[in-house]
Amino acid sequence: MWFKMHPWVFPIIIGGIGILYLIVNIAAIIETKKIQAKGSDHHISGIPFLGGIHLLIAGLISPIKWLALLCILDFTFWWFLYAIFIDAGFNKSDNTEKLTQGYKPPKKHAKTLKPVKASGVGISDVLVFLMLLAFSIAGYAGGNVILAYLAGVPAVMLFPYLTLKRPYFKADTYGILYRKASGFQYGNTSSFKWEQVDAIIIDNHIFTIDEKLGDISESELNSDALARLDAFAGCTQEKYEDMAEWIEDGFFIAVKQHEKGAPELIEIGSFFKQKDVLQIGEMIKDLWQNWWHSNVY
Repeated sequence: MWFKMHPWVFPIIIGGIGILYLIVNIAAIIETKKIQAKGSDHHISGIPFLGGIHLLIAGLISPIKWLALLCILDFTFWWFLYAIFIDAGFNKSDNTEKLTQGYKPPKKHAKTLKPVKASGVGISDVLVFLMLLAFSIAGYAGGNVILAYLAGVPAVMLFPYLTLKRPYFKADTYGILYRKASGFQYGNTSSFKWEQVDAIIIDNHIFTIDEKLGDISESELNSDALARLDAFAGCTQEKYEDMAEWIEDGFFIAVKQHEKGAPELIEIGSFFKQKDVLQIGEMIKDLWQNWWHSNVY
């Protein structure tokens, strides 16, 4: 009865929330650009699709249905289409071809060396998404706008995570393929071969290839060791002390500078549970060492 007496109250409230989300997304992009202009690679993530879905719902339940078309003001929807049909940077198969091109995996140790994989999506995530989607559809079909709204909004929040923004990591005899959520870039996938790896950093230890011994050597992490890496070129003791706590408590792979890009420092620990990091580190070192032996000897 209250809703029928005031047909514009609920649409205005939901539409206002949608506009607020649009403003937050724009502010996130502006702030991210300011941070990255200072040399940082950090970003502030917005909330894709939420602004548009609120405006869509507000229009559909309002007396003037065409107002639902205002949902196209949500630029994250258009960014999503760009990522799929134009950029296609998230396509794992394309990056896999770059890894495998011109390289044959060694037959030796092929059975004992298993790929290291991790994905940010679990079965429970998919089940929750499907359940929310079912409740939302049932709510709209039955005319229960509140149920459709309460179930539909969380489903929309999960959608980017389940599709293009979820973290993904794979290491095998070819190299490393990974994807990390990156603001409005929808988690574009990156890859590099083992020959591009400069070092592996785990806790306060650094692992590098010792060409004289033909093996991977382990040494204590310090400013001198970091300064020899492309990603930390010119690292001083003062700089090392500033980032010591951050670098010594993590799991990283340092990538050499190559023709098509600058040196990188990839954080691997965030892909796995803390208790698995040491085991994963040993497995990744084995893959790297196997590549080294198969290409040098």
